[in-house]
This record gives sequence, C-alpha cells and structure tokens, in this order.
Amino acid sequence: RSKALAELESRWYTGEAIVRELRRWKAVRATFLDKEFVSVTKAKDSVKAILTSLGIPTPNKTLSVTKAQHMTSAE
Repeated sequence: RSKALAELESRWYTGEAIVRELRRWKAVRATFLDKEFVSVTKAKDSVKAILTSLGIPTPNKTLSVTKAQHMTSAE
C-alpha cells in the first residue's frame, strides 16, 4: 500500500496537480491604439502536456482583438 501511495504522489498528472498548473496560466487584457487585446501568457511545458493529453490545441497567443470601449461621463 505504501508503495502504491508513493507512486500516486510522484505523478504530476493528478487532478489536483492539473488544476494547479492550469490556474497558473493566465489570460491578460490590454488596450493599445484603441484596440482591446485578450491574450494568454506563455504556456509552460506542463500546461502544453496537459492540453495535449486532453486533445485541446494550444491557443494562439492573442485570443481576440476588439475596438476599445470608451467610457463617457454622464451629463
């Protein structure tokens, strides 16, 4: 039993470890030249391995670009 538990603890792909790795991967929103960009930070090798094992392609760095929404003051 202790050997089996040690083997399970050494695996990086437990559910908890997968969630922990994916939480470190971030989406970032920025505005530049009246355009709003949503992009993801660079995926670590562990994140790439998780996505590959789930059959999910690694997304492009930039997820979307839209015209920035300008806030206007109420008159």
